[in-house]
Amino acid sequence: MGMIISYLQQYASILKLSLKGVSKDSNYSLKEFLDICNINNIQKLKPSSVKICCGNQSADMDSVVSALTYTYLNYVKTSQIILPVLNMPKEDLKLRKDIFNLLLKYGIRVDNDEKNTLIFMQDIKNLKRRIGKDFVVDAILVDHNEPQGLGIDCIDRVIGVIDHHEDTKTYDENIIKSLNNPLIIKTCGSCSSLVTNYWYPQFGSIYSLPEEIVKLSMAAVLLDTSNFKSKVEEDDLEALKKYKNYFVNNKNIEDKILNPFYKSLKKDKSDIDGFDMYDLLRKDFKLFEFHGYKIGMSSLGSSIESYIQKFGSDNINKACNKYIRLNSMDILLLLTSYSDESKTHKRQVVPYSIKSNDLQNRLIERITEELELAKVNSISDFEAFDQQKSRASRKQIAPIVEKALNSL
Repeated sequence: MGMIISYLQQYASILKLSLKGVSKDSNYSLKEFLDICNINNIQKLKPSSVKICCGNQSADMDSVVSALTYTYLNYVKTSQIILPVLNMPKEDLKLRKDIFNLLLKYGIRVDNDEKNTLIFMQDIKNLKRRIGKDFVVDAILVDHNEPQGLGIDCIDRVIGVIDHHEDTKTYDENIIKSLNNPLIIKTCGSCSSLVTNYWYPQFGSIYSLPEEIVKLSMAAVLLDTSNFKSKVEEDDLEALKKYKNYFVNNKNIEDKILNPFYKSLKKDKSDIDGFDMYDLLRKDFKLFEFHGYKIGMSSLGSSIESYIQKFGSDNINKACNKYIRLNSMDILLLLTSYSDESKTHKRQVVPYSIKSNDLQNRLIERITEELELAKVNSISDFEAFDQQKSRASRKQIAPIVEKALNSL
C-alpha cells in the first residue's frame, strides 16, 4: 500500500487536502479521513492495487461501522490507507435511516454524488474495469469471513478477518498471518466490539479518538444487543467499559447517554415512512448461494399479515417477483420478526419462488423440524409459517437452509 501513499503525497493538489503534518497521533476526523479515501481521487491515481475493508452484504449498522472504524483506526495508527467499502448498492443506503442520519450528523454526506465521500462495492468493481485485469483488490473482511455479494467478483485475496459469524474457513490463514493482519472470529453480539477490542490496546487510551468513532461503535453494539439486553458476550461488555471510560465525566451514563442514544437509533432504524414493499425487501437483504441454488433472505420488522393489509397481496407479489428476477434467485425467504399485541416476540418464514414450487416445498419440508415451523392457515395468498423457534434469526437460519439444500 506504500505505492498508494506515495501517490497521495504526489497528488495532494488533486486531493485538495494537505497530508503534511499527518501523524499516527493526529486527531483526524472521520470526515477528513473519508475525504482522503474519495474514490474519484483514487481513480485519478490509477494504482495497480488497493486494500479495502468491507462488511457483509446486509450492510447494517454493524457492518458499516466496523468497516469505517477499522480503516480509520488503521490510518491513525499506521498512516496507511485501507479503503472503507460499503457492501450494498449505493441507492439502498437511504433505506438504512439509522446509518444515514448518524453519518449525516458528523458531516458525512450520503445523499449527494458530488460530495459523497463513501465508497461502495460497485465503485471498486468499476475501478477494476477501468484500470484493467491486472488491478488487484486485497480485502480485510469485517462482520463476515467469506466474500459476499459484489465482493465475490471484486476481491482477489482476503488478507484479514474480524467476524462474529460461523467460520467458513474459506480464507487462507497462512496469508493473513504472514501479513500480521487480524484473524479474529468469535461469538459476540456485535462485530464492532471485536474491532474496538482489537485496536484499543494499540492506542492505550480511548480519549485520543474523536467522538464520532466512539459513538458509531456504540451505535452498532447498542442495536445488535438491544441496548445490552440480548446476545451479549464478554467482548461486548469489554467494549462497553471502554465507551463508558470515554464519557467518564458524565454521571449516570446509561440514563443520560446510552438509553436516549439507543432509543434514537431504534426509532430511525424502524422508520419506514415513504417505503414501499420493494424498498422493504431491499432494506435488510442477504443473497446466498448454497450448492448451486441462489437463496435470498429479506429480514422484515412486521408480520406478513400487516404487510398484506398495508400494501395488498398484488403489490407484494409484484415486489417479490421483481426482486427475485433482479437477483436471479431460486427462492426468496421473507423472514419476519415482530412483537404481537401481547408484546410476545414472534417470527415467520414466508417462502416465495417463481421457478419451482417443488424446490420450495422440499426446502420447507427439510427445515420445518429444526425451526419448528407451523403453517399459517389464515393466509390464502401466500404460503406462510410461524417460526416457533423464535430465537433463530437469519444468522442461524442460513446454515440450516444450507444443510437442507445439501440433502436434496
